[in-house]
Amino acid sequence: PGDLPYRDLVFDGMVAAEIGPQRVFHGWNHACLASLLAAKSKGAKTIVERQSTHASVQKRLTGAVEAFSERRMVREYEEADRILVPSRLVEESFLEADPSLKPKLVRIPLGVDGERFKRMAQFRHSFRLLFAAQNFDRKGGLHLVKAWELARRMSKNVRDGSLWIVGEVPRGDLGPGINALGWLQEDEYVRTVQEADVLALPSLEEGFGLVGLES
Repeated sequence: PGDLPYRDLVFDGMVAAEIGPQRVFHGWNHACLASLLAAKSKGAKTIVERQSTHASVQKRLTGAVEAFSERRMVREYEEADRILVPSRLVEESFLEADPSLKPKLVRIPLGVDGERFKRMAQFRHSFRLLFAAQNFDRKGGLHLVKAWELARRMSKNVRDGSLWIVGEVPRGDLGPGINALGWLQEDEYVRTVQEADVLALPSLEEGFGLVGLES
């Protein structure tokens, strides 16, 4: 995860080298500046998708956005014809950071397949608390681990249960009752969500929280 900004640069450069004439370009924020500019130079309408709050707002809330990454993401906003955001909160963060971007903003909420993410009818296990995140720190993982430790001391039900962590997992022992599952295949992830009793997502910064719909 620490190398993600640099992987984005490499990926962006590879895509830019392959860009040909096209009508529409759709890129992921932070990973598309060079390819967006290449597509734009060949007449394409350009869209940047941003799932989190505006880079400057995210930096203020989390302190985890490097200056280089912030400048790169803001440049993509400036160059794009449209900016696709998933929620009113993200939209408002853009208006707070740069009101001139308002004509570019298009809000389309995320969705899930309700037939796949159905709650299982019966549970034959001890209490299970689910935490699923691509970014452990930004989603409040450290706060949740501390809260879990406190809850175990206060409740036998929690003490007999387990906290399942899906996605990015920090190194080292997280403590008793914590099951670090890491990244899962899609079918396994769906089953894990179905089997959980409660979802916890104490995010420091959140654009939408798709796992909330899935749960």
